[in-house]
Amino acid sequence: MQVSRAFALAVLALAVLDPVAARGAAPAAETADRVVLDRIVAVVDDEVILESDLDREVQRSERLANALSALPNPTEADVARIAEEIRPAVLDDLVDQLLVLDEGARFQIQATDADLERYLQNLATGHGYATVEALREDVERSGIYGTWEDYTNDLRKQIVVYKTLATLAAPTVSEAQIRAYYRSMTKDVGARVVVERFRVAPPSDDPTGRNAAFATAQRLVARLRRGVSAEDAAREVGLPPPKREEIRRGDMVVELEDAVFAAKDGSIVGPVETGRGFEVVRVIEHKASEAVPFEEAKERITEVLYAKAAEKAEREFKQGLRARAHIDIRL
Repeated sequence: MQVSRAFALAVLALAVLDPVAARGAAPAAETADRVVLDRIVAVVDDEVILESDLDREVQRSERLANALSALPNPTEADVARIAEEIRPAVLDDLVDQLLVLDEGARFQIQATDADLERYLQNLATGHGYATVEALREDVERSGIYGTWEDYTNDLRKQIVVYKTLATLAAPTVSEAQIRAYYRSMTKDVGARVVVERFRVAPPSDDPTGRNAAFATAQRLVARLRRGVSAEDAAREVGLPPPKREEIRRGDMVVELEDAVFAAKDGSIVGPVETGRGFEVVRVIEHKASEAVPFEEAKERITEVLYAKAAEKAEREFKQGLRARAHIDIRL
C-alpha cells in the first residue's frame, strides 16, 4: 500500500472521528458554548496517556490503514466501526511505546539527525516518492500530523524504539537451529544416501572400554580401505554384519551426517564418536535431491528464524517492562 493511500484513508478517519478538525475551525457562533473535554485513558508509572493522544494515534495507526485498505470502498461507517474496534490494541501499543522509550532514555539511546535523514530517505524511496521533499508535501497536504516537525518528531520516537529493541532485545540464531530447520524442511524431499553402518559399542563405560572400542573401529576402517568386503571386515574384528540403509538429513548425529553427505560414493567415514560408542560408515550411493542445497538455503533460513526470534525477543522484552511498571488502563 502506498503511503499516500494511507494518508487518504486516515484523512477519512479524521473526518469521522473529528469532523471539526477535518473541515477546519467552525464559526465562532457555533463554538462559543462548546467545551472541549479530555480525559486520562491510561497511567504508565508517572506518565499519562490522554484520550486525545489515543484518538490521534488511532487516526494515524497502521492497524486502521491496513484494515481499510482491505475494503474496496470504505465508508465513514466502516472507518468509525474499525476505529472503535482497534482502540484497545492501539492503546496497548502506546503503553508499550512509552515503556520502551523510557528504557531507551535510561540507556541514553537517541535518534540522531543522521538517523532521521536515513529513515526519511528510506521511507521516501520505499513508498515511491522521488524525494524526501515530495514525501513532506504529501504529509503536510494530508493534514494528519499538523506540521512536518510533528511528523519527524513521531519518526524520532519510532527510531528510538527500534534502536532500543535492537540493542536490548537482540535475538540470536545458532548454526544448530539453522541446520535443524533445514533438516525438517527437506526431510521428505532432501538428498538420500545409501550406506553401510557399523556400530562399535565399548565393552565398558569407562576410558579403558572406550579406548578398546576406538581401536576396534580403527582396525575396521583399515580393512575396509584395503578393499576387504564389509561382511569379512566386520567378522575379522568381531562385529556383526553391517546394516545397509538409506538415510536422510536428521537420521544421524550432525557431525557424522555432514561427513557422510559430503563424502563420495565408496568412501569410508569414521570412526566418529556418538553417545553409543563409535560409528563407521561406508557410503554406497548418493541419490539426487530436489531440495535446495544447505549453503544456498542457509541465508534465507537465517532470515526466517531471525524474524521469529526477533518477534519473540521483542514480545518478552515488552512483557518484562510491563511486569516492572505500574499500568492503569482506564479506557
